[in-house]
Amino acid sequence: MKNEIIIKETESVEVALKRTEMLFSITAKLLSKKGVANWKSSEVAQDRSWVEEIAKWSREFGLGLPETYDELIEVRGIIANGWGYQDTKEEFSELNFDIDISKYCFADTEILSVNEVTYIPKEIGNLLNLNELNLSYNQISELPKEIGNISHLEFLTLINNQLSELPKEIGNLSNLEIIYLDNNPLLELPKTIGNLSKLQELWLQNVQIKEIPKEIGNLSNLKEIIIYNTQLLELPKEIGNLTNLQVLSLAENKMLELPKEIWKLTNLKKLYLSSNQLSELPKEIGNLYNLWCLRLSNNQLSDSEKEKIRKLLPNCKDIRF
Repeated sequence: MKNEIIIKETESVEVALKRTEMLFSITAKLLSKKGVANWKSSEVAQDRSWVEEIAKWSREFGLGLPETYDELIEVRGIIANGWGYQDTKEEFSELNFDIDISKYCFADTEILSVNEVTYIPKEIGNLLNLNELNLSYNQISELPKEIGNISHLEFLTLINNQLSELPKEIGNLSNLEIIYLDNNPLLELPKTIGNLSKLQELWLQNVQIKEIPKEIGNLSNLKEIIIYNTQLLELPKEIGNLTNLQVLSLAENKMLELPKEIWKLTNLKKLYLSSNQLSELPKEIGNLYNLWCLRLSNNQLSDSEKEKIRKLLPNCKDIRF
């Protein structure tokens, strides 16, 4: 199987992309069967004929999609984003659709380019072996609840879409380690996010959330939280439960204070608090003995408060006000 799918420059490539959802549907069906041994012969024959038809079309347009039945049943991932998209629909020369655990490109039947996917079909929940899903730089406004069925998913990125909410079933992704939600009109996180026990990175840049659910305190494996340029007013005290956290970025928010429980984050190395409305930090911050980088510019800190912070954190060598 090829290591990558490269869409070559062609005037008709956008027409070809309209038919990739057929391949996606077959992929979902195949993976949901966990093999073909128990299939009826008529089903196998029908699906093989579909794959052969798609193979012809793929060769015609130079798309490099899986062309055999055996290749197709090995698909283990999906990517549908617009990296490398140029000024016109004809310029696709550098669009790579990585198929290394084999990622498969699909597109909405109504779209003309790979960075205008508007919905994800519920059949995505049948891809039980999927471990990486990149749907960034599209126009997706809703995720199907069936996404919670992808129990092996480890990496999920949804950057630059139109998501205002996430389905509560996102909490069923028990193997998820990384989730990127930047640049969405996201208003809140579901409480079920607290079920993502293996999560290590949570990114929320340029979203509209005002609060973080207290259930975030259940995510004991979190190492990095990025909450940048949101409407966040405060952190729940349960943030103190995240004792493995190493990076906490809270710049460009609306925060007036930090919870004193922050002292429990004894593995924290970097703390970014610039451009909030902080007038003081809790004295308990002095317990962050592994902290070496602290950013506090554009807050409401007095000179005396700045001096107090320096004394509380003698081992922090990179403090900037």
